[in-house]
Amino acid sequence: MKLLKERSSRELNAALGHLDEIIEHVVQDMETTPGPGWEAILDLLRGDRDEIEQELNQRGDT
Repeated sequence: MKLLKERSSRELNAALGHLDEIIEHVVQDMETTPGPGWEAILDLLRGDRDEIEQELNQRGDT
């Protein structure tokens, strides 16, 4: 698997869009199907999103 630094800004921006959609779906599922684990999943997804944003910020590609 490629490191974030090895990916193009185009790939990373696309990944951000996909993560936003996934996060939105998880939030909807949390509301309709409450239970343990959802917060952990959101934390992981948001952490991944933050890492990608940070890489793009370092490149000046936000």
